[in-house]
Amino acid sequence: MKNLLVNKRVLRQIVLSGLVALMAVALMSGAAQAQSTSRKLRVGDTVNGTLDARTFAQVYTFDATKSDSITINATSKTRGLLLALVLSDAAGQTISQVAEVTSASAIIRDFKPTEDGTFYVTVLRATGVQGNTASTFTLSLTGTAATANVNTVTLTDNMSIALTWSSTDDMTLEVRDPVGGAANINTPTIASGGRLSGHVNAGCTNTTANNPTETVTWPKGNVPAGSYEILAYFNKSCPQGISPLTFTITVTVDGKAQDPIRGSLSAQGQVYVGSFLLSTPDQVTLQPNGANLSIDLSSFATKLASPTALATNNQATGTIDHTNAADVYSFAGRANQVVSVSLNATSGSLDAYLLLLDSNDNVIDSNDDANTSSRNSLIANRVLPADGTYKIVATRFAQALGGTEGGYILKLTFGRVAGTSATAAPTASGTQPAVILTQSAVPAGGATAVGTSVLGAGLPSGSIEAHLSWSSRADLRLWIRDPKGRAVYTDVPSIDGGGRFVRSDNLACRTTTTTPQDYIYWNSATPPVGTYEVKVWENGNCADTTDVTYTLTINVRNAAGVITKVIDYSGTPAASRQVYLTTFTVDSNGNSTAGAGDVIVSPNVFTKDISGQLASAPVIAYNQTVTGQITDTTKYVVYAFSAKAGDKIRITMRRSQNNNGGNLDPELFLMGGSNGGSQLDFNDDAGDPALGATDARINHTMTADGTYIIVATHYGVDIGGTTGNFTLQLTGPTR
Repeated sequence: MKNLLVNKRVLRQIVLSGLVALMAVALMSGAAQAQSTSRKLRVGDTVNGTLDARTFAQVYTFDATKSDSITINATSKTRGLLLALVLSDAAGQTISQVAEVTSASAIIRDFKPTEDGTFYVTVLRATGVQGNTASTFTLSLTGTAATANVNTVTLTDNMSIALTWSSTDDMTLEVRDPVGGAANINTPTIASGGRLSGHVNAGCTNTTANNPTETVTWPKGNVPAGSYEILAYFNKSCPQGISPLTFTITVTVDGKAQDPIRGSLSAQGQVYVGSFLLSTPDQVTLQPNGANLSIDLSSFATKLASPTALATNNQATGTIDHTNAADVYSFAGRANQVVSVSLNATSGSLDAYLLLLDSNDNVIDSNDDANTSSRNSLIANRVLPADGTYKIVATRFAQALGGTEGGYILKLTFGRVAGTSATAAPTASGTQPAVILTQSAVPAGGATAVGTSVLGAGLPSGSIEAHLSWSSRADLRLWIRDPKGRAVYTDVPSIDGGGRFVRSDNLACRTTTTTPQDYIYWNSATPPVGTYEVKVWENGNCADTTDVTYTLTINVRNAAGVITKVIDYSGTPAASRQVYLTTFTVDSNGNSTAGAGDVIVSPNVFTKDISGQLASAPVIAYNQTVTGQITDTTKYVVYAFSAKAGDKIRITMRRSQNNNGGNLDPELFLMGGSNGGSQLDFNDDAGDPALGATDARINHTMTADGTYIIVATHYGVDIGGTTGNFTLQLTGPTR
């Protein structure tokens, strides 16, 4: 037994000795994964997390003071998953680390900060980056934390907020308490005692239309007094769903149900906002509610007409609550002057929201969340378009509909300031639909962006600049894949190689404007060489039925500093989220050429005539693996095989795991019929953690004897720009 204990200690030490190096990988080369999954926690919270082949570390953050004592516990929920924890300060210095090689839980006990500040917890596999299977865990913070005095209400029965609907659609409930806690699917248990029951119809799997219900419940006893905000998210429209999606929210306090809140949402991505004030067990006041579809300044008309001039120190303090949803300040600005505005909560539950208006009260910029771990707001390095008087609206998420409350401090800064790479903040749906900052970023490991893009005021310049603009409240999306297969878009706003997503307006219909823009740029001195794929699509119309025309402009700066407008395209968004796909190629001198572009009307249907290739198609047998190549001139490869009725087969297409694999995004079609023209099956991304993120796989049961055709291609077939070597494996038959 002694030798066994010694071996365990040695093993732990070996694991721990590698954590610092591994953390460098997690926080630098894996920064996109870490940022996209970060969470702000409070003592008493318990969250769920996942590690898989693409996300080997999850980063969380919390605030603590010198008087606190906090225990951090990560517990595996998947057999075989062994966890490690790293605790670091705001400067990235490691404070404590632990790797557990025998137990399901990794624990850092009784952490006592030596100074007040923000701290980071990284959860990762004790085995490092190894492991492909998606594995889940819980992370909890317990102990004592210094908090301000909080008014409470004593309940003799529980309190609950229930969301009920009558379709298979995927909805999610989130409830924010008066002291800053938020019970949702990412944080199902919060410090004030609230607990979310679960996620019904999640991802349109195991759906029910029999009154699916999600509930956040507080047990009897003391609960915070004040304003509770209720958010109902329409995450996904599922088969047999309904439109508009109607639902009921029922607030029950101390066993007494309040009048039901009835609402509807017309498109996925929309969110319904309500709130109630809890003063005593018998005094519950429901507040205004409705869908948060756009910026609404109508209730602030009086303050907009008479704004408060900022003091000489360009700072102001105030309080946002149910009696005062916004404050308006003014300042004098000049054309091309650079300004930054911050709005930070100082108390309560306030989810800060900033608006910057020109002299005609047009919204020229806005921000909800300044970064992944904060509800504070920041408009950074905004270039003012003209001389005049500008207004700053200090408000909260959902403005008049919102339910968060608290004190704030607002600061205005003149001149360019260093920013932080913008990232998408998590929502209750588990996706990242947050407003992206408009700012000149100083990316880690990259060159500082210099100057302003010619494509838009306040947008940073770069070696590649991609700008999408349109004129409605619709949610349009811009997506670019680089020559190494790395895609930069709203969920992954920063990639190795310099790609940065720094503006995304009307995202998920949370906050909308009729002058929206999306902007992606590369902060490198010269553009990476190779072929880029570009996608544009309408994700939802955000209840705006205006006919939309968008303009896509892409500039490329070559080694001599000469800017070429390589793409200048105007079009109308296609229906049903159909994608407009195009490409452009950059050579070693930074010179660029545009490729073909078109709407992928039926991405799941192969329409090419291959009848002339069938006689010469290579024959592949069961349990055989062959290799092939997709190039700029060979967009697809055709194979033939024989099968019998009842054969259960599997076809797997993988991008080669070396440099010759290029940036290939495999796509598979299974065809039948005498001329190969009858499509039987299709797959683009298999979604199997054992495969690459873009590898394709078809599982199919054959219904007749005969010869069948496999088409191995890439995303977009004729229009697509990814290339590289692949392996194709036909497995079977099983019965």
